[in-house]
Amino acid sequence: MTANVHKATPAHSALSLGAFAAGVLLFAAAAIASEAKPEMSVRIQFSGCTGVQRGPICLLGETRLLRLWVPDSAPAKVRVSSGGKVLVPQMATTQGSGALLEVVVPPGSARIIVEAGSEHLRLPVRQESEQPPVFAEAIALVRAGDAPAARALIEAEMEQVPDEWRGKALNLIGQLHRREGDLDAADRTLRESIAASARVGRQSEALKTATVLTFLLLANGNDVAGARELMQAQSASRIDAEGQYDLSYHRGLVAFNAGNARVALRELETAAAVAARMGRPLLKSYAESLLAVQLQRIGRHRLAGDLLAQWAGELPDNVSPCNRALHLTNLGWSRLLVLEAGETSDDPLPPLNEALSISADQCSANDRMNALTNLALAELHAGDAAKAAEHVARARDLTDKPRLRTVLWLLDIEARVALAQGDSSAALARLEQLDSLATATLSAGARWRAATGKGRVQHAMGNIDSALRSYAAADRLLDDAIFRVPLDAGRETLLTARASATREHIALLLEAGNADAAFALARRSRSRVLASLDVTERIAALQPYERLQWEAALAQYKTLREELDEKAGSAWMLPADELARLTAQNQQAEAQLRRIVDDAVASLDLSGPVDAAPVSPGELVLALHPLPEGWAVFAHDGEALTVHRSDCAQDADEELAACLLQPLSAMLQRAPLVRMLPSGRVKAVDFHALEIDGVTLLE
Repeated sequence: MTANVHKATPAHSALSLGAFAAGVLLFAAAAIASEAKPEMSVRIQFSGCTGVQRGPICLLGETRLLRLWVPDSAPAKVRVSSGGKVLVPQMATTQGSGALLEVVVPPGSARIIVEAGSEHLRLPVRQESEQPPVFAEAIALVRAGDAPAARALIEAEMEQVPDEWRGKALNLIGQLHRREGDLDAADRTLRESIAASARVGRQSEALKTATVLTFLLLANGNDVAGARELMQAQSASRIDAEGQYDLSYHRGLVAFNAGNARVALRELETAAAVAARMGRPLLKSYAESLLAVQLQRIGRHRLAGDLLAQWAGELPDNVSPCNRALHLTNLGWSRLLVLEAGETSDDPLPPLNEALSISADQCSANDRMNALTNLALAELHAGDAAKAAEHVARARDLTDKPRLRTVLWLLDIEARVALAQGDSSAALARLEQLDSLATATLSAGARWRAATGKGRVQHAMGNIDSALRSYAAADRLLDDAIFRVPLDAGRETLLTARASATREHIALLLEAGNADAAFALARRSRSRVLASLDVTERIAALQPYERLQWEAALAQYKTLREELDEKAGSAWMLPADELARLTAQNQQAEAQLRRIVDDAVASLDLSGPVDAAPVSPGELVLALHPLPEGWAVFAHDGEALTVHRSDCAQDADEELAACLLQPLSAMLQRAPLVRMLPSGRVKAVDFHALEIDGVTLLE
């Protein structure tokens, strides 16, 4: 929902020109080179340089403060010296598996030497030269609101800028072009900046600019391939810890945008680990926040929530209020996703209320609308429909230009409120509105929510046949949407809520006496889950030419999707006849989106969810599937289907699985071959080792 709409970059990647005043642009992005000198440890990490020159040479600022992390060592075992003189650390502590120290490098030092057992580092250092005064003058103009004058000033002074600062001057000009909306000029100038910095060996400046350009490529035009190529080109330079962090962070960011979950998780975990070792909590929070969103995307909501929860109340002081609110919003949203899946979760209300409190005075109306929408959904899960209705009413009063996704969620929540208050007719009316708006704006996830919502309401009204048709329609939409998981926004709710809807659908089929259809649905649901996992794995395993094909389709899809979303922004205000015309107009766009998806899927060589194989003679197929209340246990021996409804509720997964299978003990003993199809909590149980009546299933 809009409460979890996440730009692919946290605030620190969207560079503000004010950062120049503090002498910080972005942290550099590079890795350790393979051609490292023999005396240079590849494991000791250093940070605090104002820049890193080819060598590497650490350029020191006025404080001359250097931070060092030495692996597998205690602080007392680390010796730091310069010019034969031992340096006394200002700070020495244990950090992770190593020692973290801060030392002030004496003036005139040519290098520092770090020794700890077999670990050693000889790092050349020199004082950073003074920046050209034009930089400070330009920053003052930017702060005064005159970015064009700032750019003109630097351009006029370029001939006087020394070669070693030319890359940074071009970087600043490029960012000013971006601020003014001239993206082509920004792209061109930033590339010139990278080349200029590389020519004089200012590796960190080149890498800083590369991260800015990476953000530009991703945010404008969805050029994932270009961003990936840019970051790969920066990977062979020795650099400091900040650079190692930013290389991994931006590689993870590119993978995040490419739908490559495996690489995104690996790189973001690496970035978080580097930040933790160096004692940089702000950087660690950035990496782990994006990591949590990636975990949400692949359905690992509890792990995402745990990751975000560790920062609750402990975010660094220099996190902006709106970023703090966004973090709390995502913590609450992770918990809501667990509830949407029909499972138990920590209470989402405290972080969501705090997010709203922070947003109330300092963030945009749409941010506050997101917070209220989240709170409304959380109150529904807490059983308070009246409070949910109050939040919805407040949200609708905040702005007359809400985001489309927020409006779609508000219609959904209003339908749920009406159903909870016993007004089924009002609930259906809202769901019809949701369906019409979602269809007109090609919002697949919202169409699916409308279909499942109708099924719930029709079931509550006692109209079983209509409810089954609605759930069947939702099931067909899932098959269509499965390959859009790496492409569309809102993927986390589709992946999550489908589990809850499938439980409801199976229970309804059993209630209607159609056990065969319920068994088929349980098996098809598993096939769909496996197919979605296959998408993730195949994206990570693409060959270079296949990756280019995938990324081209991805960029094309996202660009068209954004254009449609922009046009559909006010669709919620249209009367029925105009909404119908918009629906007709978008049919051609929908066909184009489908062709793009087909191209993308073709590059992955996927067959899609397949119908379950028939049960072989002599084989016993057991499917265990959770229901809204209790479990359904299906047993098919090739001739007949048996179904048991179970109220087993053991805390341990193995004990729950044993309880579910106990009524089938006789069938298990007779069967020569057993195929297990577990879902929900029991899918990770080692069934071969499970004991039934004192005997393992394998025996």
